[in-house]
Amino acid sequence: MSFDVVTNQVFILIILAIIGVIAAKTGLINEPVKQGLSGIIFNITLPLLILSSLSDMELTGEVLFNGFLVLLFSFLALVLLYLTGTLSSRIMSLNSRATTIHVVHTMFGNIVFLGFPLIHVLFGNKGLLFAMLFHLCSTTMQWTLGVYLLTTDQNKNVLAGLKKLINPNTLAFFLGLILMSLNWSMPDIFQKSLGGLGNTSLYLSMLYIGAVLSETTVQSLIGKFHVYILSINKLVLSPMLILLVISMILKITGWEIDTIALSVIIMQSAMPCMVIIIIMAKKYGADDVHASQNVLTSTLLSVFTLPLIMLLLEKLL
Repeated sequence: MSFDVVTNQVFILIILAIIGVIAAKTGLINEPVKQGLSGIIFNITLPLLILSSLSDMELTGEVLFNGFLVLLFSFLALVLLYLTGTLSSRIMSLNSRATTIHVVHTMFGNIVFLGFPLIHVLFGNKGLLFAMLFHLCSTTMQWTLGVYLLTTDQNKNVLAGLKKLINPNTLAFFLGLILMSLNWSMPDIFQKSLGGLGNTSLYLSMLYIGAVLSETTVQSLIGKFHVYILSINKLVLSPMLILLVISMILKITGWEIDTIALSVIIMQSAMPCMVIIIIMAKKYGADDVHASQNVLTSTLLSVFTLPLIMLLLEKLL
């Protein structure tokens, strides 16, 4: 994947996000429309994208082995993100409320609304498969450890969050795996209709992200030093640390991992802060304003960092 291709794709995302910002500012995308758009993406287009992509693949021993490594290294990546977020928050001596958002947003990136469509464009069906495996690991930790960290009251019911793991995306993923194992592809008429609708995820997702970004002003970021530190850590430093650690493990064990699989792990780790954390922060009594600032800053900076990460991966792998 050439640097020019990645850069061009990022510019496409920028244009789509700007349209989303304009639509939100002019009232075309109001709050009900934004929530409806989120529901359509999460419950319809992304599941169809996952299902149609996986059903078009063959489940081989190589895919299974690389899938196992992706699961293993994805959990490792999330642990490293947690540790780097905790360390940087202590270095900056953040208060407890700021520390919670700082750590959670360092761990969890926008791997669904931005990661899935982008990785599908860059790496195809195989990349989307590995991205979904990373998502399973991230979702498991998000609705357990993430809920625990964000909850301000004393009744922290972590297990209750596990029911969130059952959603249209995970169901589509496991159904796709079944179709892969049976070596059964969807008939052409379903592939064109369902797959075509799934392919709209990129465009709808960027409209939604643009609408979310329109709610936070750039002026509110003035003097927010810790927000910029989080973005640099999340977008560049932590992904490079993860790549270094995984490379060392591969060298010691002698394992060989597919280049696409490793690239997906690093790219998913380098995604800007997760939008859903803003909603979770509101629900569980954490600092949602701080979360909004993290999302805006990291998303804007990711315009430059994502092509940089891809360039580094192209040179190193």
